Amino acid sequence: MFITGAANPGNNKEEEEVNGTSIENQELIENHRRSAVHHEAAAKHHLEAVRHRLAGNVEEASQNAQKANEHSFLALEVEKSAKKRPRIDK
Repeated sequence: MFITGAANPGNNKEEEEVNGTSIENQELIENHRRSAVHHEAAAKHHLEAVRHRLAGNVEEASQNAQKANEHSFLALEVEKSAKKRPRIDK
């Protein structure tokens, strides 16, 4: 959880760091985690698509491939949103 300026208006150190990690860095870590979750889900659905395709279940394979593509798209959206945030160079 991030510490906001409203809760600690005079303490910039607490605003900038939580547990020794800057808030900006924590946000980047969280974006990596969110992206990884979507990449893992995409991989799972791709593997399911392969299993269905090998079993001759074309419709199930297509549905899983579509789910994989959706998760890949979401992972890229998370990564894009992280890149759009202004960076503070210290």
